[in-house]
Amino acid sequence: MALFFTHIVTANGLVADPEGEYFDTLEHACAANEKSAKDLVASAIKSGKKHISLELHIENEQGPRLAQLPLSADINFGRWTRIAAIE
Repeated sequence: MALFFTHIVTANGLVADPEGEYFDTLEHACAANEKSAKDLVASAIKSGKKHISLELHIENEQGPRLAQLPLSADINFGRWTRIAAIE
């Protein structure tokens, strides 16, 4: 198993992962971090954010960036439309 670090990069800067996590392969690290990315989006929606833009960077112990996942979402709620009358 190898130690991988997942850093979050936002418009405000870098949120470094100081501890890392062990995975069998880089692909396993990427798959696990896709779940984390979905959790970040869900948390942002719950907190009322309308736009999300960040990147996840995965590095190993030697430090080079091995993978990155850009993430951008605009959350736009429309208006309710009545489609049936209530009697």
